[in-house]
Amino acid sequence: MKCLLAISAFLALVSANTEKIIFHTTESPLSTNDPTTVTHIDAWAERNGWPILRAPFTTLADSIRPQSSLDEGPNPINPENPHYEFQSEIPFQRWYRVRGLIEGGGYEARISYPATSPTDFSLELLNHTQLYNILSDPLKYGSSNADGFKDFIDTDTETNNNPDDLDSEIWMFLLVEGNYTGISIVEGVEFRPVKYNIALEQLHMGFIPNQAYKLAISLLLVIGLGSFVVAPKFYAHIEDAANDHTAQVHKKRS
Repeated sequence: MKCLLAISAFLALVSANTEKIIFHTTESPLSTNDPTTVTHIDAWAERNGWPILRAPFTTLADSIRPQSSLDEGPNPINPENPHYEFQSEIPFQRWYRVRGLIEGGGYEARISYPATSPTDFSLELLNHTQLYNILSDPLKYGSSNADGFKDFIDTDTETNNNPDDLDSEIWMFLLVEGNYTGISIVEGVEFRPVKYNIALEQLHMGFIPNQAYKLAISLLLVIGLGSFVVAPKFYAHIEDAANDHTAQVHKKRS
């Protein structure tokens, strides 16, 4: 009984939810974008310190404030609310720069978070043009990271008009949002941040995760070695032993 209770407690501690998206890069999304737009977006992301998820594998720990029905507008701040510290310090949107993508590659972006957190996560992959539209109209798209973007692009004069530089690597962006979905008697739980782990991983052959790729190769080597080297020698040894036994039997009878 104690063992069962210990196992149950362990499972309760390690239980978690996972949200993920799988995508393939068919061509560079930069090739159809205005170079000025690309430069503005990259400079804005650098200025705001958006974390980088770089292929073939990156994992980061982060937190987010789930958006609830109590929210109005892109990111409301109410200093009179006793949970103001959570509202002001933790946004309900997180932005990431996705780097190191290659044309024709398959990738998985996933989020793992505690099952005890009543939150639904959503992940959206964006190119420069889509992100530019979101940041340019925060009221329409509900972006919490667009404050000052229009003023920034008016003063940002650095541009890159060399298409070779823009197409050298596939760049994209990942938007993560959390929505509070539960009901709790604990006051202010909907404003409390939810910790999560986010990972970007390349999928070899379209379905083998990068972290399991070496293991898969090792398994294939072991299977191949066993099938074409060890097994034939083992069967040959058994056959020789059987032939020797048969020969001894015939010799005794004669």
